[in-house]
Amino acid sequence: MNYAQQISAPKLAEIVEKIEYILLDHDDCLYDLDAGMHDITMPSIANTFNKMTHSLYAKALKKRVAELFQENNITVSDINNLNAEEGGAGFNAILQAIEEMCPHMMDDYIKQTFSVDYSRIKPSPELAEAFNIFSQKSIGLYSYTSGPAPHMAHTLNQHQVNPKIIAKLVDKEHSFDIVDANTRGLRKPSEKGMQHVIDLFKLDPNKTLFADDNIKNLRTASNFGITPLWTWTSDREPSKEGLEIADQIGAIRVRHTGPALLQIANAIPATHPSR
Repeated sequence: MNYAQQISAPKLAEIVEKIEYILLDHDDCLYDLDAGMHDITMPSIANTFNKMTHSLYAKALKKRVAELFQENNITVSDINNLNAEEGGAGFNAILQAIEEMCPHMMDDYIKQTFSVDYSRIKPSPELAEAFNIFSQKSIGLYSYTSGPAPHMAHTLNQHQVNPKIIAKLVDKEHSFDIVDANTRGLRKPSEKGMQHVIDLFKLDPNKTLFADDNIKNLRTASNFGITPLWTWTSDREPSKEGLEIADQIGAIRVRHTGPALLQIANAIPATHPSR
């Protein structure tokens, strides 16, 4: 299965005929995998947590994180000094422990963790234009992602997306992020999480397109009748398993998210019967 530079005419016609809602992942979907954002956020997850273990809540926090790591079969060499790989693997557990033990520290933890260099993300004029057109044609735009709202805002700003659209995409009526997903047990690719997002945003699955770089998330969405757009944003070949899943669910695979969404946006008639 090869990725397409453009969506085929028959598939595009099928999408345009029914799509009224666009559901978006952000990380490695709205920018290239090769931007290396994971390479800089993984150490930041660990380093920020390591600093927190010197707070007044250190003992209780470390104990709870250790318990959650054990429950999730995450092995660490030293709970007082997590490395990048351990921090990345245990990010959800860390968030859950902070929420349980010292929720007032959550905002600061998220802010410090995602204090990264967003200039690594190459702007996509096509993405910004696609969002403008979707908005003009009353196509609903929603986020279901693993990054918190400030991170999403920085990412979209790097693409020079209209500030009004950014504000809408990160508000609680249009966005469901990792902090909510983690503390409620609704993170991707769980079916419970997808059902929650459908209910939260009042989506009609049969009229929704979901763009995500993770094919397992798309498989879950496909089980609900959502159209899967696999935004594999790298020249590296995906795993054999990923390709097999994509074939099974009929995912549209594209290399660049912005041009694909712009192609869809331009093809939707101005009199589209969406809300």
